[in-house]
Amino acid sequence: MKVGIIILAWNSEKRILDCLDSLNRYCYDFSTYVVDNNSKDNTVQILKKNYPDINIILSNSNLGFSGGNNLGFTQAIKDGCDYVVLLNDDVIILEDFISPLVRKMENDKTIGSIGPVVVENFDRNIIQSAGGKINLLTLDMKYLNQGKFYNKINKIKNVDYILGAAIIVRTNLFENASLFDPHYYPAYVEEVDLCYRIKKMGYSNKIYCNYKIAHIGSLSASNNSITYRRILNNKFLFAIKYLSIVNIFLSVNFLLAKFFVNILLKKINRNL
Repeated sequence: MKVGIIILAWNSEKRILDCLDSLNRYCYDFSTYVVDNNSKDNTVQILKKNYPDINIILSNSNLGFSGGNNLGFTQAIKDGCDYVVLLNDDVIILEDFISPLVRKMENDKTIGSIGPVVVENFDRNIIQSAGGKINLLTLDMKYLNQGKFYNKINKIKNVDYILGAAIIVRTNLFENASLFDPHYYPAYVEEVDLCYRIKKMGYSNKIYCNYKIAHIGSLSASNNSITYRRILNNKFLFAIKYLSIVNIFLSVNFLLAKFFVNILLKKINRNL
C-alpha cells in the first residue's frame, strides 16, 4: 500500500513552510508532491532550499485548483499510489490523521473518500467544516457543523462531500479519468463534484470525527463579490452536469433570485 500527498502551491512563500513543517512533524512516511501552479514569488526557491528531496512538479501556467491537483494525481498514479491525500497549502497538520484514515479505507472497500474534521486555525476548537451536504433543489452546498465546538469522538459519519482542504481518495476509482473536472476554474465546487461522482460510482464519502486538521483559509471568503460569482458560475455547471431539465430550471432560477436579492441588499457588488 502506497500513499501520496499532493499539496497545491501558488504564490505560497508565506505559508508553504508552515504546512510542510507540520506535515513532516506527524506524517513523514509518505511520498509528498508539491505542485507549483506557476507561482510568481519565491515559492519554488523556498521549497528547493528547505526541502531539497521533495517531489516538486512545475506547471507552466496556473491550472487552477482542479488542473493543478490533476497534475499531481497523474504523477502519483504513475508512481503506484493506492491513495492520495489532497492538502491545501494553508493547512496545519495537528496529528497523524493519514494513517488511521487510510486504515479505515483499507478495512472498508466501500469508502471512496474520507477526511478529518477541519477546524479554524485561529481557534482550533471551532469547526470550519465536518463535511458538507448538497441540496439538489436549491444547490445549497452547506458545510456541516460550521462554527460549532469540536468534540473528539471516535465516530465515522457519511457526508455528501468533504472540504477540499484535506481529503483522501482511493486512486483506482480515477485511473482512467481526471480526478477533478478542470472546468471548475479557477476554483470552487470541484470537491463537491468529485464526491458526487464518487457516490454515483457506489462508494461513500466519510468524515472521521476523531481527527482534525487546521485550515487558515476561511469559508467566509464566499462573502467576497468575485468569489461569490465564481461559486455561482460553478454551481450552474454542476447543475448542467447532473440534474434533469426540470431540476436545472428550478435550481438556476433559485440561484438567480438569491443572487439578485444579494445585490439589492448590497451583499455583493453588482459592477464586478
